[in-house]
Amino acid sequence: MQSVLHAAAMIPASIPSPSWSGFDIPLPWGSLRIHAYALCILAGIIAGLWLTSVRWARRGAPEGSVWDIAIWAIPFGIIGGRLYHVFSSPDAYFGPGFDGTGDLSLIPQIQRGGLGIWGAVVLGAVAAGASALAASGTVAVVSILKSLGVGGGTLAGSGRGTAASIASSAALVRGPSL
Repeated sequence: MQSVLHAAAMIPASIPSPSWSGFDIPLPWGSLRIHAYALCILAGIIAGLWLTSVRWARRGAPEGSVWDIAIWAIPFGIIGGRLYHVFSSPDAYFGPGFDGTGDLSLIPQIQRGGLGIWGAVVLGAVAAGASALAASGTVAVVSILKSLGVGGGTLAGSGRGTAASIASSAALVRGPSL
């Protein structure tokens, strides 16, 4: 039995890192590196927008309302992800111990890597809530906050709090159920 557990523990360590991480597009002034993880993020955004559009249409939401929210949520989510990374790994940007020896010009350079999912979720949800609030009123913000776990949600163990539940909760604002 112990040999089986030992073999199972070794499996993750035996998976090599991929040798390919992206490709370069030649440009007149240099090249543009397209990373595989960036393509995965874009695929996730596209799939999420498609799925949410379908779910909102089933609930009777106005056509195009997903895009009205996404146009704010996506860029703010990217900014939130970058800010989370910058403040959770500050040495390169502010110097060790915030001694001022860091390089602040690295902060906007997301092509060098560094996005934190929690910052992306929080700032993206705030932007989604603000755009829904501007479009339909306070119920949208309450629905989005509830799906994040504020006032119940995941804190109470209801299983909500994913991006899909945030979108579906915001969708209820324009649906007949409210």
